[in-house]
Amino acid sequence: MAPAQSSSAEDTRNAILQNGFFFDQDALLGELIEKMDKDGIPFASAGGLQFCKINVLDNPRIRPVLESFLGWFALGLYRSIGAFPGDYIFRKSDPEVKVESLLVQLWSKGSRVSFWGGSHHHELPSVKGENNLWRVPRVSLKQLGLEPIEVTFEQGGFTILDPRIAVEVKEGTATTFAFGTKEVVSTWSPMRLPKSQDIEQTVARMEGTNFGMNVAYMERKEET
Repeated sequence: MAPAQSSSAEDTRNAILQNGFFFDQDALLGELIEKMDKDGIPFASAGGLQFCKINVLDNPRIRPVLESFLGWFALGLYRSIGAFPGDYIFRKSDPEVKVESLLVQLWSKGSRVSFWGGSHHHELPSVKGENNLWRVPRVSLKQLGLEPIEVTFEQGGFTILDPRIAVEVKEGTATTFAFGTKEVVSTWSPMRLPKSQDIEQTVARMEGTNFGMNVAYMERKEET
């Protein structure tokens, strides 16, 4: 198992540029994720959005890194990623393009994942997988001389990664938030949230001078 990392925002940025990812162990975060799951709190709720605000946007180990890469940025995608065999990238690779989006993944206790460090520096062949991500043949990664780096989040933790890096989730789940520049997020479909005063107020508290939310509100259907 690779050792846990601890660094400044500049060190984290350099790790992402060089390796395509940064990770840190965080037992408190693991506890909070477990509680969210037990309480059945969905992301598309005031409580779920507040969780994102406190643990991602207000996290001094995460926010400065996002700002250093993206400047003004927005949250444009949320999904939960579970264990699935095979190596996948979240965005089709184009190593010539600068970093325009980043993923923040919050890992549940006991999660085990392999990162193909440096794979974002290569144009990787890929096909659309059943999980709606891009699957990369392992033989292609091996032919490039790459080796997977396995990390086990025994008590939980987080990663910040370039979406062009190849990853295999072997155990556990990752609550995944995708952030991008204004230009990139404008091409993504908005996150659909129930229209309610609590949710709209929470979104307003999350937004700021250098951060936005790419959301669309859905009217609740009246019960008959």
